[in-house]
Amino acid sequence: MPRRSRPEESFLERLDVAINANRLEVSDDALETAADQLGWGLPEMVGLLLTLDADDFAELKPSTALGGGLIWVFTPMIDDGRLWVRRCERGKVVVGSFHRG
Repeated sequence: MPRRSRPEESFLERLDVAINANRLEVSDDALETAADQLGWGLPEMVGLLLTLDADDFAELKPSTALGGGLIWVFTPMIDDGRLWVRRCERGKVVVGSFHRG
């Protein structure tokens, strides 16, 4: 019997597919926060997203935004501390948010 992957592993696979198909949406807030707090642009953000793994997973919660969806929270360690990465999945669209922890 094949082993089932954990939900966060399946989400990360969908995230990789979205990135590789150029279907990743990043909010203006996420871009501004990443630039202000980390000095990062879109290439660095995408690079980090591609390195996320299931061990970085923190929580899953429903979105209260009008469009609904699920918010996947990952908290990887980076050189200067913990980073909070919130990914909201609405249908097939993944919207990004980055915040320093």
